[in-house]
Amino acid sequence: MNQPVVRFELKLVLGALLVAIAAMWAYAGTTQGNFVWDSVKYLFEYQDHLSALNMDNMVWMFTTLEFSNWHPLTWLSWAIDYQLWGGLNAWGFHFSNNLLHAINSILLIILILAVLGLDKPMAGSYPFNTQDNALLGATLTALIFALHPQHVESVAWVAERKDLLCQFFMLLTLLSYLGYVSCEPAKKTGWYLLSLVMFSLALMSKPMAVTLPALLLLIDVYPLRRTRLVASTSKTIQPVSWPRLLLEKTPFFLLTFFLALITLVAQQEAMVQISLDLRVLNAFSSINMYLAKLLVPINFSPHYAHFLVPGEALSWRAFLPLAAVIAVTLMAVFAWFKNQHAWLIAWLFYLVALSPVIGLVQVGLQGAADRYAYFPTLPFYLLLAGGIFLAMKNVGPAFKLMLIGLLLSSGLLLANNTRRQVEVWHDEINLWSQAVRFYPDSVFILSNLGIAYLDRGDYDNAARNFEAAGDPASRSISLYAWRGLTYLHQGRLKEALSEHVNLGAAAEINTSFKVDQYCIQYNIGWIYAQSGLNQEALELFARVDPDSASGEPARLWLNHLSSNPLPAQEVPLGPVLPGFCETLIPAQYRLNRAAISLD
Repeated sequence: MNQPVVRFELKLVLGALLVAIAAMWAYAGTTQGNFVWDSVKYLFEYQDHLSALNMDNMVWMFTTLEFSNWHPLTWLSWAIDYQLWGGLNAWGFHFSNNLLHAINSILLIILILAVLGLDKPMAGSYPFNTQDNALLGATLTALIFALHPQHVESVAWVAERKDLLCQFFMLLTLLSYLGYVSCEPAKKTGWYLLSLVMFSLALMSKPMAVTLPALLLLIDVYPLRRTRLVASTSKTIQPVSWPRLLLEKTPFFLLTFFLALITLVAQQEAMVQISLDLRVLNAFSSINMYLAKLLVPINFSPHYAHFLVPGEALSWRAFLPLAAVIAVTLMAVFAWFKNQHAWLIAWLFYLVALSPVIGLVQVGLQGAADRYAYFPTLPFYLLLAGGIFLAMKNVGPAFKLMLIGLLLSSGLLLANNTRRQVEVWHDEINLWSQAVRFYPDSVFILSNLGIAYLDRGDYDNAARNFEAAGDPASRSISLYAWRGLTYLHQGRLKEALSEHVNLGAAAEINTSFKVDQYCIQYNIGWIYAQSGLNQEALELFARVDPDSASGEPARLWLNHLSSNPLPAQEVPLGPVLPGFCETLIPAQYRLNRAAISLD
């Protein structure tokens, strides 16, 4: 190996270390945080399946459709964390997320160098630009990616391990595919199979990977120049007919079709009914929003409401995002005809990669989410790297130093914003307090903030947020439960009674909403007993199924009230007189009351 290559490899290692260290530093605060939102549900509810890497648990991971998705590798990664970090150790799970993000940032350096190496003549070798300017552009771009606060949601939220794993395998798929296209014939089968395996692993990490076959066709056009739409500049990569390009993607599309069927089945219950016109307009709003936050990284929220409120009349402003998307598309097409092919391909790559999560098929309550931008914004980082590379080649040393200083300064500003945004994800109260600043009237956010205060034992703030969320009858049945429990903790028995009665009645009408009716009956009986209404209390306790979780406490109260005519408040409460039931919504309340689900 000659000396220049050795020097380049050393510089590459140093650049990769710089990016990795910067990423780990920017996200170091996550390791001081807790499990938040549905991370609690994922990990605690299914702890039995994560606690041992045995065959039964492996089968479960590869067959379960819990949480409306199939992502066995994500489950497996959490199970490995469980073994590595000694159980559900939040520090360790966060550290693993940080490490994955750092690795993705390093892979971005390699991908940029490979793409920048496509324009030079090759003789069957892997494309790799070893120029210092290329390495500098790749390293600085990866640094921006590593430090950008738009990625905080994907990294700081343990439940979004899906994003990190999916991007990891997507990047490896792209790198393998570049090897397949550019290598000598004898090695093509190996590279092709490797790309197919990596794609399979990406699909098993997050369904969002389904767009990759279409993305491969896009990069066949440019920068690979495998079609006659763009003239080839490589001795190795020659034009290929469209039928052959489609044929070689057939295994990829078959895997995509398989996962699409699984995902449609899994997400049936999670789909939200919103009119098509609002979904389409919201989709264009999301497309613009992610780009805006990429360029101006401020005002990040854990939850974004829909761009338009269902039922409200549409104004001309509702169509501004659509106009913006059309304008950008026209500019990219114009650039194409001026032989600036990268802009249109990057724009189409972004739109295709984003298509599964822009809400045309609405799953969940969010109008948009920062995590959705983690992979789709990749082409814009490649454009940035290409711009830096060209600038470095064509300017003098002084301007080059100025450009490096500007980019490093931008990285520090991004890192500062990222570290602040990481604090938002420290715990539930920080998380939902941030969200309520943007959406002070959101039932979803106010309810979750109330749950966070309830979990902390701050019942006054919990009640304040639950009450601000409005009338449960028209908004969310679960609010009856949370308010009822909060009022019980506050000793507001009359109001607690009303909430429990309303909860029981609403749950009988809406049978899809699961509550513990015996817990409701027990609590109403408990309230009557505290209020001196012994006969009424006896009737309610008698309705509780003896085999239910509230059966034994109800029996103890029945025995006490049958033998003691005094009101409960006049009799010292001993171990034989239990308190109220706290599992009105068993599956949620057991899990630290996390991740309220609107009905």
